[in-house]
Amino acid sequence: MPHVTLAVAPELDVYDWMPVRPHIQDALAQFPPFTVHVAELGTFMDDLVLWLQPTDPHGELLTLRQMILGSFPDMTFDRVGDFVPHISIGFFTDRETFLDAQDTVRRELIPFSFRVGSISFLQADEGDIWQCVDTVELGGLNTGVTCADP
Repeated sequence: MPHVTLAVAPELDVYDWMPVRPHIQDALAQFPPFTVHVAELGTFMDDLVLWLQPTDPHGELLTLRQMILGSFPDMTFDRVGDFVPHISIGFFTDRETFLDAQDTVRRELIPFSFRVGSISFLQADEGDIWQCVDTVELGGLNTGVTCADP
């Protein structure tokens, strides 16, 4: 599932999420939908990961991240002091293929924008594939968006 990663807490599961969901829903009701722009490619060289760099005009992604971290004060999150908003687009096992893909994406990337109207809680399944567990809309919207919606 394509997504902008806001926070990662390997031990956070649905049993932790659901009791806090009403607080998150109330906080997000005050947070209007916003637009994210994508025009740059990023890399995690150590892990051979290519990603797109989302930019938000008023720091909305960081604000959302801080709200999520604050909602789970007893949970251990990865990279607490090193937030890198990103949209992962490729995972590689060898450097040569990684560099070829990086060159191709840099050459062919066409800048685009998208509207952020919700956040989703994702969990990795046994195959380490991210699965949507729950979705909460921004701005008090109630359009019925769910994990099954694209």
